[in-house]
Amino acid sequence: MTREEVIKNEHFPTEYEDNLKILLERINKLQSLHPTFKFIITSGFRSMETHLRIYKEKGITDKDKIPMKSKHLTCQAVDIADAKFFLTNWCKENEEVLKEIGLWCEDDVTIDHSLRPIRILPLGRLIRRYPRRRPRPLRARLLNRIITS
Repeated sequence: MTREEVIKNEHFPTEYEDNLKILLERINKLQSLHPTFKFIITSGFRSMETHLRIYKEKGITDKDKIPMKSKHLTCQAVDIADAKFFLTNWCKENEEVLKEIGLWCEDDVTIDHSLRPIRILPLGRLIRRYPRRRPRPLRARLLNRIITS
């Protein structure tokens, strides 16, 4: 995965550069375990403007219903296309490997099941964690999310 795949055409603040480096390093480690499975980033870093537009296109304009602390906003998450559930199933079966890499995979019935969100920090209590045990705290406050197909 490359910087351009995560940032796309967004204006990228330099304050998130460390987050991007960590995200790329960890996602590329995951990708190296699956060389024949092409990771397609459907959503990486987002500006607030893009974030609000995405939810508006979904018919959600009430800011109380929009995740205003999304890890996409700080370059700590990506969504990867996963239409055949390959990555989803692999994540469920390989929690320890994800933990060693430093990634967490969301498994939430409210998300689009053709995508797999992955991030670099533990998930909140309402979302099932892969891995389930929390690791030692990571450097700084970094959060990432990825989805693949």
